[in-house]
Amino acid sequence: MCLRGPAPTPSVKNDRPIPISVPSPVSAKRARQLGFQGKMCIYPPQVERVNDAFTPTEAEIAFARRVVAAFEQAEREGSSSIQLDGYFIDYPIVYKAQRTLDLVRATAQAT
Repeated sequence: MCLRGPAPTPSVKNDRPIPISVPSPVSAKRARQLGFQGKMCIYPPQVERVNDAFTPTEAEIAFARRVVAAFEQAEREGSSSIQLDGYFIDYPIVYKAQRTLDLVRATAQAT
């Protein structure tokens, strides 16, 4: 006597192309705002949008330079916090500005 279970499920056949989701720039920008330093891409068209979102703008670069320069001057004068353009600047803000400038330098070296 031979017992057999149910027949195997036929394999799935899909003749249609799989749609590739390209993340919106809003998604990548939001990730950056939350402190992420990048976003995973699995398809080439995603790379440009993600790179654009995580590349500092000219305004961000200029502000970072001003923060670092002003804070270095303040440290020489014995201060560990300053006000710049109405913003309170202390070490965490300076470290973020330094990371921005490091990213700009690294990007320039890579190209």
